[in-house]
Amino acid sequence: MPASLYQRILGEDFARLPEPLRRFHGSPVGGRVEGTFRVERGRGTLRSLMAEIARLPRASERVLVTLAVQVAGEEEHWTRSFGEQRLHTRQLTHAGRLVELHPPWKLKIRLGATEQGMQLEHERCYWFGIPLPRAIAPKVESFVEARGESWFVIVTIGLPLFGMVCRYSGEVHPA
Repeated sequence: MPASLYQRILGEDFARLPEPLRRFHGSPVGGRVEGTFRVERGRGTLRSLMAEIARLPRASERVLVTLAVQVAGEEEHWTRSFGEQRLHTRQLTHAGRLVELHPPWKLKIRLGATEQGMQLEHERCYWFGIPLPRAIAPKVESFVEARGESWFVIVTIGLPLFGMVCRYSGEVHPA
């Protein structure tokens, strides 16, 4: 059986992940999780406009979230649903990094595995294929922590000089 996308990127460190994350990210066909998240939006017109342009989830104290991952060859297709709002991305690997495509955006991410979970460190952002200078590029911070058979997720998207644009967090479990 060929190695999954996350196995290829993490290599030997994949074994450090907690069992529920290894099962999910090691699946040859993908998977589905669901849970309830809190979604925050940064205050102000500019932050709100940026969140809308990026099609980020709308603010909510409790929104049903599902994540469906489908493996398609060397890629994974991710569909995140925040209530009725959907966010589609593709993930692949390039030069040992996770690349997430959310046209017109492309993010290059360094994955790190620990016994508690996984850290996703944003390294570079592209807009219509053009690398953005870090001084103006959106920054994404993500952490996943195992909690029994489920895991806690926190994702923060921000802009230099403006701060947090959107943050979503909550616990998900296999559906």
